[in-house]
Amino acid sequence: MSEHLYRVEASVKTPEIVVMRDRMTMTGRSLPEDAIDFYQPAIAALKRAAINNGTYTLLFYIEYLNTSSSSIIRSIMEMFHELSKSNGVDYNIVWHFEEDDLEMEELGKHYEQTIPGLNIEYLEVDGI
Repeated sequence: MSEHLYRVEASVKTPEIVVMRDRMTMTGRSLPEDAIDFYQPAIAALKRAAINNGTYTLLFYIEYLNTSSSSIIRSIMEMFHELSKSNGVDYNIVWHFEEDDLEMEELGKHYEQTIPGLNIEYLEVDGI
């Protein structure tokens, strides 16, 4: 099992985030009061992990995002897309969404359509 570089437990307003050397998993709802402050340690850990790894996987199991969290997640995806071009970091993004949750499915597709060259794998799951 890979060592955790960063981990924060889920709360009512924030997702669980686990950053490991080869992957990051984000699970739950994201409605923090200050999204930049909440996500900054995870982003710092992601940068360290990605630079030192040939392939990195981002696993999103998102139930709900507020606007500021959606912007941060977009920034994370853009960061990996840029790292792939500048440092040769290979990345995979897997966007899990609950069965019949068209809003979350469409959000993933919106990221993919608005970040040129971004590829996302979509997986419908029974529950998050």
